[in-house]
Amino acid sequence: MALTISIANQKGGVAKTTTALNLSAALSFAAKNVLLMDIDPQANATAALLDDFESRVKNSYTVFLNPSSINDNIIKTKSANLSILPSTPALLNLERDIGQADDRTERLFKARKQVNDMFDYIIIDCPPSLTLMPINGLTASDYAIIPIQCEYFSMEGLSQIIDVISEIRETKNLGLRVMGILLTMYDDSVESAQEVIDQVREVFTEKVFTTVIPRDPSLSEAPSHGVSVFAYDVSSHGAFSYIKLAEEVLEHGENRQEAE
Repeated sequence: MALTISIANQKGGVAKTTTALNLSAALSFAAKNVLLMDIDPQANATAALLDDFESRVKNSYTVFLNPSSINDNIIKTKSANLSILPSTPALLNLERDIGQADDRTERLFKARKQVNDMFDYIIIDCPPSLTLMPINGLTASDYAIIPIQCEYFSMEGLSQIIDVISEIRETKNLGLRVMGILLTMYDDSVESAQEVIDQVREVFTEKVFTTVIPRDPSLSEAPSHGVSVFAYDVSSHGAFSYIKLAEEVLEHGENRQEAE
């Protein structure tokens, strides 16, 4: 059964898609069969892995409308062990199209159940909002990873997303947990960056990943070349950091299996 993880934060610019893309790639390199679900209308993860035509034909918007169609909309990428459910800007119409449906927050959960046994990990790239799409993602997930930038203003929304996750756990998904808060875009030349790390670790203690993602040009340049950071520059600090994050995620997965 797949371990499903939403990468979620209502704030943009915190390396959410970068994390979804490169964590998925790192897990696939560890010989895990991975599905990346892109439910962000910006479709940046999709653009990094597929050409434009493929995501027009198969996409997550279709799956939201008809969860039973998920198998027909998954595409294998050029990377071994890594598949993607592509996104499309048509997702911007989702509130209009299914917003009145009784199961509007459970569409992705219904779809995920159909592919649970096909993958080891399902990573969901949620849009930077608190709308129907991320609520669907969190309702379908076992865990959430919350990326936050190593800057003070990024901390302002942290309690809000944690409250949203707690509410979804209480009302829609009793199994949902925060796997960890991921500190991103760390720049050791900025004095306040370390202060943010220290403060987040003091408040949230064991809920913060040991791995810190650095500010690295390779992480921003790789998607424009249609690849993960590992294919672009495997020796970069960014690549190393996502390997370390994958190791932490794999440890969570092993601990879950032992508990079961």
